[in-house]
Amino acid sequence: MGTLPDSALVARKLGQSRRVVCAAPGYLARKGTPKSPDDLQHHDCLTFNFRRSRIGWPFREKRRDLEIPVSGSVQVNNGETMRQMVLAGVGIARLGLWHVADDIERGMLVPLLEKFNPGDLEKVQRQQRRPDRVV
Repeated sequence: MGTLPDSALVARKLGQSRRVVCAAPGYLARKGTPKSPDDLQHHDCLTFNFRRSRIGWPFREKRRDLEIPVSGSVQVNNGETMRQMVLAGVGIARLGLWHVADDIERGMLVPLLEKFNPGDLEKVQRQQRRPDRVV
């Protein structure tokens, strides 16, 4: 997923998916629902522990692109673990819609701050090692 950080890899684009900020209804009942991106500073935001191209989460407000720094008590190293944590009500997550669309449809997760979503896309691609070159 995402940008290739290793030049020894090649990728084939399989598609792309909008990212969505979401939380479980139980978390929102306990902590409240953020109304603006700035409200995230008062929430437990789940983040990845590997280096990303962005430090914060991207939003758009009044035709201006913003990057809001977020933090929380849990960092994970893969999307499925983050999905399980957000479903368990641990915090707010930003995941590819393809990953959580069924959970949103079933009411297990609630999309948040949709009017601030800048069309944030996640590339879905298959990565593989380049074949060794023979000289």
